[in-house]
Amino acid sequence: MKAAPSDDAGRKDLVRYALRVRRRLRFVRAVEAAQRALFWSLCALVLLAAAHKLFALSPPPAVAAAVLGAAALLAAILAAWFPFLGPLAAAGAADAAAGWKERLSSALAMPRATRPMEQAVIEDARRLAASSPPSRHFRARVRRELRFAPLPAAAAVAILLWAPSLDLAGVAASARAKAKEREELRDAVRKLESRREEIRKMERPVDRADKVAQKIDQLARELNQTPPPERKEAMAKVASVADELRQMRDGLSKAQSTAERLQKALTPDRGESGELGRMMRDGKFDAAAREIAKLRNKLQDGKLPAEEKAKLEREMKSLMDRLSRDKELSKIEQELAKALQGLGASQEAMMDDLQRSLQSLDGELSQDEMLAEALRDLEGLAEALAKDKHRCPS
Repeated sequence: MKAAPSDDAGRKDLVRYALRVRRRLRFVRAVEAAQRALFWSLCALVLLAAAHKLFALSPPPAVAAAVLGAAALLAAILAAWFPFLGPLAAAGAADAAAGWKERLSSALAMPRATRPMEQAVIEDARRLAASSPPSRHFRARVRRELRFAPLPAAAAVAILLWAPSLDLAGVAASARAKAKEREELRDAVRKLESRREEIRKMERPVDRADKVAQKIDQLARELNQTPPPERKEAMAKVASVADELRQMRDGLSKAQSTAERLQKALTPDRGESGELGRMMRDGKFDAAAREIAKLRNKLQDGKLPAEEKAKLEREMKSLMDRLSRDKELSKIEQELAKALQGLGASQEAMMDDLQRSLQSLDGELSQDEMLAEALRDLEGLAEALAKDKHRCPS
């Protein structure tokens, strides 16, 4: 006949069984909590999808799904561990589930089994535990929430795929407008940098052009730095560079005035001022300077025919007569008279002053145009900064 186990051995068997019950209870609670959390997470996803379509307020659906999935997992973990169950509470749960009328928990609650009746209670509880594994009484069932989970899932997918985007709050439109403003600002900076390269590649670079290129280069570096400057600071830098360029342009106002007076004095032109007069009337001062250079070469080489020379003298006299009507053009008139004297005496060096004046005038006009274009670029950049109410982009 098999001997009955000792009191200590029987109690250890009961404690081990209670711990098995606790583990099973944790698993069942986690599964059931995950089902509930999944259902309500899908319901929340429906609301987020609707908000995304109506107001563009929610995060992207993939991010929202990941967050809600993590929330369901967290709910399962919390349900498994809270409230905490000790061995005696787990035994009570087993009694209730199996209908044992507290036989297991009563046996486990006894501090010692010294009397025959107490030993019989422990042995009875041990027999029940040995014949009934915890999985028999604690089963993970499919809850009602999980059965209905496909409905919110299908609704969320339908909303995301087929519902029109209304953007009632104007959030998406505002985001697009801000993105457009930032792109305009980046384009303005790129255009400014392109202008800097054009200035550096000028045919006749001068100190003024170098200074402009340096200032634009410094401004572009400051706007492209990381982190970018604040909008107010960036606008102040743009305004400062624009003021310096305007001051440079003011220094070229005399050249612009001279060019306008020359063109006005030579208009209309009936042909009596020749090719040189036509070029000056059209504002092609560099071409006029080159024409003087060709004439000087012919004089120097003795290849200027007498007829052509006489024709040039008449044309230059006509030019002088036109320019004499404007006192502001007296300097060019004097240089033209000196050139005419050199033509008559076959002294090409006497035409040098006129050639240099025309070249200088063309150069200053080119600089004025360069500064005007750079100022327009800066105005476009300032306008883009004024639209962007946050930071200038890097």
